[in-house]
Amino acid sequence: MFGLLTLVHLCPFLGVATVAFKKMPPFPMLLEALVRMRIVHLFLVPHLVNAFVKNPATANFDLSFLKSALIAAATMDGRSESEFQVLGGPEFLVTQGFGMTECCGLISGLPVGTPPCPGSVGRLLPLTDAKIVDEFGKTLPPKLRGQLCVRGPQLCLGYLNNAQATNDAFDSDGFLLTGDVAEMTIDGYIFIVDRLKSMIKNKGYQVSPAELETQLLSLDLVNDAGVTGRPSERTGEVPVALVVLSHAGKLQASESPYKVKEAIKISVQTTKSRYKWLHDVVFVDSIPRLPSGKIIRPRLKQILEAAQLSGLKTPIVSSLMRSISTPAMAAPVTAGGGFKERQSPCVAHRERSLNFFPVDAVRDES
Repeated sequence: MFGLLTLVHLCPFLGVATVAFKKMPPFPMLLEALVRMRIVHLFLVPHLVNAFVKNPATANFDLSFLKSALIAAATMDGRSESEFQVLGGPEFLVTQGFGMTECCGLISGLPVGTPPCPGSVGRLLPLTDAKIVDEFGKTLPPKLRGQLCVRGPQLCLGYLNNAQATNDAFDSDGFLLTGDVAEMTIDGYIFIVDRLKSMIKNKGYQVSPAELETQLLSLDLVNDAGVTGRPSERTGEVPVALVVLSHAGKLQASESPYKVKEAIKISVQTTKSRYKWLHDVVFVDSIPRLPSGKIIRPRLKQILEAAQLSGLKTPIVSSLMRSISTPAMAAPVTAGGGFKERQSPCVAHRERSLNFFPVDAVRDES
């Protein structure tokens, strides 16, 4: 839906040139294309932002010409957002937005002229209402976590020929239950924590995989990470991390995989409550993701189960990743909008924008 609105409608309306790739190029080639064609507006998923921050190739290019970047489709912490902003010039505006297919695009974003709030997906769009509710549907006050519910003119009317699904998705006041755990500040800034279905329940506490993944991605040893729950008779579930090592991490793991795993565990133990501590770390070649960049969480559990069944002792789980099929990554489509140039399409058409939100990437309900 986002691709439809930006690629088909917004860009032609604003007169903004759009750069399209038939398929996702290697990251250094992507950087070269950005510089060569002076693409100034970016629409990205957090997984690509992580590549900008961690890939050594970024240091070989001057990205000071960038003007804006809108990040959505998955959760991203304020640290990654701030590190990405440093790569551009002093006027480089990095913001996050939140939307879903049922809302025909965005629900929230950063209002024009409002200073960014790192880690937040911004404020509600005009004419849009929201509330945070607990598991019983009771509205919670600001700064408490619960399920985000939204209402506005951009919402769909329901699910075609599926009255039961429509009734389950909307409450009696017409609010859509998004299935996302979030919190809202007194000023109206929204912070997305994780998908409700993805939460790990350990000793009665809820553990957010996205929170732990954010911590792991801050380590020099880690290039990518996914966290899932492993069944436990004593506590219900325990957090386990699947980790893609960086070059430095692989060098250290070649000497002592145990020390690298312990270093990763300690990084969580020193910053998180005990019930969030990792009980195991598994090294993998890649993290299975949808074209939108979202982690395919059921696939994480399959990889973990396969590793346990095989009694694998080697440090890198590569054969397991190949044996468990993953959907082909759809070729990203590109679109964008020069939001700052609304007042002058004659100026906007001389600039280019780039979007890596695939049109066919649907919301992950797994």
